[in-house]
Amino acid sequence: MKNHLNYKLGEAMVKNSFTLKTLLKNPLDLLIIYLQFKKDKFKHIRSLSSYKDHEKALKFVKDHLYYKIGYALIKAQKTWHKGGYFIFIKELKKIAKEYKYKKEERKNLKKIYNI
Repeated sequence: MKNHLNYKLGEAMVKNSFTLKTLLKNPLDLLIIYLQFKKDKFKHIRSLSSYKDHEKALKFVKDHLYYKIGYALIKAQKTWHKGGYFIFIKELKKIAKEYKYKKEERKNLKKIYNI
């Protein structure tokens, strides 16, 4: 499931956002990931939907931070002529706020159950 294009792009964006050098190199990395994905797209022999836990794994991956960022980036690229990248920035802020809220919620649950 981590081979989804959305997940890979989101992961690269998060991992390359810590220093200025990697931040400037990020568009090139995203392009390389996209081209590699297109090249490897037809190499899968067995369909992912044929696995028993496909729905459960898909739900988990779609709720992941990397997947959400990658999905927002692809959506922004598709609507760039309508101001998609401005919407992307707003979406990133929304995703970050949601991530912080869930992180605090998990922290509070750990305190309650002494985990």
